[in-house]
Amino acid sequence: MNRLPKRPGSHRLATVHTFSPMARVFPKSSLSDSRSTIHKFQTLDYVPERRSKQKIRPSTLLPVLQTSGLKKTKAKTLTSIPAEYSKPTMLMTSQLRNLRELHRAKSDSGKMQANIRLMRKMLRNRQTSLQELRNHEDFLTKLNQEQQVKWLNAKIKKTHEEVSFLSTYMDHEYPVKSVQIASLVRQLRHVKDSQQDELDDLDEMCKMVLRSLSDQIQMKKKMFLNTLVVKTQKPHQMALLQKTRENENMVKNVDKFRKFINQFEEEVPILRAKVKQLQVQTQEPREIVFADVLLRKPKCTPDMDVILDIPVEELLPF
Repeated sequence: MNRLPKRPGSHRLATVHTFSPMARVFPKSSLSDSRSTIHKFQTLDYVPERRSKQKIRPSTLLPVLQTSGLKKTKAKTLTSIPAEYSKPTMLMTSQLRNLRELHRAKSDSGKMQANIRLMRKMLRNRQTSLQELRNHEDFLTKLNQEQQVKWLNAKIKKTHEEVSFLSTYMDHEYPVKSVQIASLVRQLRHVKDSQQDELDDLDEMCKMVLRSLSDQIQMKKKMFLNTLVVKTQKPHQMALLQKTRENENMVKNVDKFRKFINQFEEEVPILRAKVKQLQVQTQEPREIVFADVLLRKPKCTPDMDVILDIPVEELLPF
């Protein structure tokens, strides 16, 4: 029982010895990114294993302590077991555990190294593609700049040629041309002034000719229309003459009838007045014949005025 505390120390030494080669492998990487990733993987993967080992170490002693303290029968059996038999079993279990941990650490380190290699390859591919894109971009920019330079040089050359042509024209040809233009303008004005009278006469002659032509055209039109009328009227000439005579008679009769109508319109009111007067004067023949018998007199209404027609006796003079 006194030799049991020495075993965890030996176990610690074994674990340190096993993990020290992995600690030596990772710092050999040249890239800074790989160092940071390795450091992360170390902190994430190996620290929990150490913690688990620290937790597992006292677990080898716990069963012995618990059995010795709680149950006496189990303690007697443990004391009866010789110390030489318990030591090799504990060493075997610790060695098996160390081997398993080494195997796991190796597999984890292999996976990590494979991941690191893959990431390095991807990084190299990305860097190469980025470098190619940059080279292509530089090439295109250079090509575009060269084309722009060529175009600008051609434009500048063309403008230089135009400027040189204009300068030579303004220096040599422009004064001569301006003098020629001024002389031609003067000649044109002189010709216009000299020929203005002739132009006026020509305008009047044109107007006269146009008028005569228009008159001739109108005469020809009239003659043509007359001939057409004569040709169309020849087969119907007698009927047309009769129609014209009838129309003349109708016009005369219309005038006569208008006169009669006017006269009758003037006589109508006079005749109407006479008719009314006669209607008032007319009486029935019975009343006229038997006036004393029938004694038909107009009725006296309350609204009518009463006129007394009393004969007055005249006194004789004697």
